[in-house]
Amino acid sequence: MPTQREWTTIREYDDILFDYYNGIARITINRERYRNAFTPTTTAEMSDALRICREEADIDVIVITGVGDKAFCSGGDQNVKGRGGYIGKDGVPRLSVLDVQKQIRSIPKPVIAAVNGFAIGGGHVLHVVCDLSIASENAIFELIRACDEMGMMIMAESFDEWNVDKCIRPGTQTPAHSPCIVPGPVLLGRYPPASYIIPSPS
Repeated sequence: MPTQREWTTIREYDDILFDYYNGIARITINRERYRNAFTPTTTAEMSDALRICREEADIDVIVITGVGDKAFCSGGDQNVKGRGGYIGKDGVPRLSVLDVQKQIRSIPKPVIAAVNGFAIGGGHVLHVVCDLSIASENAIFELIRACDEMGMMIMAESFDEWNVDKCIRPGTQTPAHSPCIVPGPVLLGRYPPASYIIPSPS
C-alpha cells in the first residue's frame, strides 16, 4: 500500500498549495479548471514560496507539481494574455514566469518537477529548468507553443547548456513550423524528456 504522508501547510495562497513533509516543500499549482495555467497571481505566489524555500533551513528539497492528473502546467493562461505579457489584477502586463524560472535555477537546493499530464508551452519550460523531472505515465510534453508564444530569443535564454544536454536533443526542427528550430525534439505525444517515469495513480 502507498505510504500515507502527513503534509502540513506552510502558507496559504489563492492559486497554489504550499506544504511540507519531512524536509520536502511541495508547490502545487492549484488551477485544475484551467489545466493549471499560470497567471501573474500564480507566478507571484510561486516566487514567494520559492523565496521561503530558499531561506528555511528545514527545507532540503522542493517539488513543483500541478493539481489533478490532467495537467502539470499548460503555460500561461490565455484568458489574461495581452500586449506585453499576462495581465494581472492591477491591469499591468507581465512575463513574471521568467523570474520564477531564474529563481528555480539559482536556488541552492534541488528542485524536482513531478509531471502529471500535460506540460505544454511555459509549463514545459517550467519542468526543464528544474534539476530533475519525474513523469507520470500519462505525461505529455509539448514545446512548440512555447516557441510560438514566447519567441526563440526568450526560449534560448530559458535553456542553458546543462539543461539541453540533460533532457533534449539540440537542433531538432519542428515539422509544423519549418523555420522554427527549437533547442530540442518536437515533444508532441507521449515522449517525456524526464529522468524517471512512474505509473499513474489508479
